[in-house]
Amino acid sequence: MKPPKSRFWLPAARTWNPSRGALSRRSVLRGVARGAAVAIGLPPLQAMFDGNGAAYACDGILPVRFGLWFWGNGNLPDRWVPDETGDGDAWALSEQLAPLAAHKSKLLIPTGLDCKLDNTSPHGSGLAGILTGVPRVSFGIGGPTIDQVIAQGIGGDTIYRSIQTAASDTSGESWNGPNSRNPAETDPYAFYARMFGDTFVAPGEDATVDPRLGLRRSVLDAVMGDISALNSRVGAEDRARLEQHLTG
Repeated sequence: MKPPKSRFWLPAARTWNPSRGALSRRSVLRGVARGAAVAIGLPPLQAMFDGNGAAYACDGILPVRFGLWFWGNGNLPDRWVPDETGDGDAWALSEQLAPLAAHKSKLLIPTGLDCKLDNTSPHGSGLAGILTGVPRVSFGIGGPTIDQVIAQGIGGDTIYRSIQTAASDTSGESWNGPNSRNPAETDPYAFYARMFGDTFVAPGEDATVDPRLGLRRSVLDAVMGDISALNSRVGAEDRARLEQHLTG
């Protein structure tokens, strides 16, 4: 006996607009798997937002995200710092910032900042100063790093207030304050398991069938009709994001 066909569900308050591809943020994919009704939420898609970035049928403000990347040894100022200052067309991206051209209108490149250090080796005190705005003290970092200051303001309603990851085992660049370091996760497997559950299998390794994976496949099969219908109504970028969301 074939399961009932899945159907693409939209809340009654939202009317499909085929000319714009508008899609409610409350939309889900629904179907029947193993005799039970299932539903899969959707990631943010371009079809869910108007030209101003406002979400259709959005009940609240989208969560604010902040990311901080750090790498050692600095950069080449003549290739990093723009030659001109100003707004709009008054300045051009530098050589190393050129890949961000599509986002130029949203970029702010601060230069000329100065943090008075402790007159010791800049290798350690420079790191402390650039992320905290205060000199290093005898027992380490002298204050919270900027990522934690921001996390205190926007991270209260998320599962993780902040997440730290690194490519190598270091002393840490994220601090809540003096003597309060936030250790970074350096193991990709452990990081994936923390974020998405312990179902990741490294390439080339034999997979042990996990009942949760079997159920997941059944759920995906149940909503395949909705997936196909949705793919026909959204652009290429949304289709790629949807595939990553469902199979990643």
